[in-house]
Amino acid sequence: MAYVQRELNGDFDFTGGDDDLPAPDADVHEGTVRYAMRLHSRTRSPDGLVIDGGELGSARVPTVDADIERLLGVGRFRRPMV
Repeated sequence: MAYVQRELNGDFDFTGGDDDLPAPDADVHEGTVRYAMRLHSRTRSPDGLVIDGGELGSARVPTVDADIERLLGVGRFRRPMV
């Protein structure tokens, strides 16, 4: 949550005290939860692989989360800043 608040500081009102900024929308909420899940899956996997089991084998955990960046509007999906 701290990462998302730091990245989107000035875009959303996370504290509920600023009437000029909108509250975080559903995309920000979902992106925060997905980012936390992705970080957790990376910490469980020291070699960068998540074992799906049996016949499925293993899959690499990506280092760049384009889907999460798009939901949160950060990284290369950040809107132009003045």
